[in-house]
Amino acid sequence: HEIIGEVTSLKRQKQFKAILAEREEEVQAFRDRLGSIFADLSANYDKILFLDLLRTAVDPEKVSISLLAEIGHMSVLDFVDYQGHFIALRKSFAKLMENAFIDHDFTAWREEHFTQFIKQKRDEELERKQRYPTPYVDYLVEERSRQYALFCREHMDSFITFLLSEIEPPLGNPYYQEIACWRQELRSGAYPALEWREHYDFLHKHLSQTSYDLCELFAAFREFSELKRPLYGQYPLTLTRNIEQIEQDLIASFYPLYGYGHLSAHAFGQAATLGSIFK
Repeated sequence: HEIIGEVTSLKRQKQFKAILAEREEEVQAFRDRLGSIFADLSANYDKILFLDLLRTAVDPEKVSISLLAEIGHMSVLDFVDYQGHFIALRKSFAKLMENAFIDHDFTAWREEHFTQFIKQKRDEELERKQRYPTPYVDYLVEERSRQYALFCREHMDSFITFLLSEIEPPLGNPYYQEIACWRQELRSGAYPALEWREHYDFLHKHLSQTSYDLCELFAAFREFSELKRPLYGQYPLTLTRNIEQIEQDLIASFYPLYGYGHLSAHAFGQAATLGSIFK
């Protein structure tokens, strides 16, 4: 084994030795399980990095026992591939369903609770001695965004599952009725230029005929904002400094420091030189 070379204080070394002695059998069991996985990795740094990459790909706390029995044969690469396509599809489809949410749930909420809601906001303004009142439209937009985020968290996985399935829509549910229309048009070949069409086609091809519980599978997927578990290792190329590194930092380190740019010279889009540069 090639050690990392990290300097550890004597106090920490004593703590580690005490923990290892206390949990010797448990540690040995982990060594036996991981021995074959680490067979080609001699450097301890690489072993820790490999573990962090696996943990970033899958959070075992989000994978139920029943789901694990179904997808135990699935490779990590396939899992991550499905995850990426699902997150992209869910993000785009959530924008489509927002108008339906406004027409149904939010309109009903506004008719029943709008007066009391605005009164509460005005009382809060008086308590903090706000000089000018905030327009009520701003409060409504903020509340609508909050409610829709909760709505998506609760229902969007089920909506995507229904979109990929062949089951009939529940009677009287306007959301599933609208999704059924989308599903029918997509199956007939409509909207080939949609930016999320490739994600839908991929998931429909690979998951629609499987025996997986898709709602459970989708619940196990995580997007970037959910990668908040601390890392085992310390990596110098992450974007953060002097704070505990989390999964987001490891994933972000694979991208350019300032992101991907898509800029071009302004001169290429103009027929003549801008006059303001001579002033």
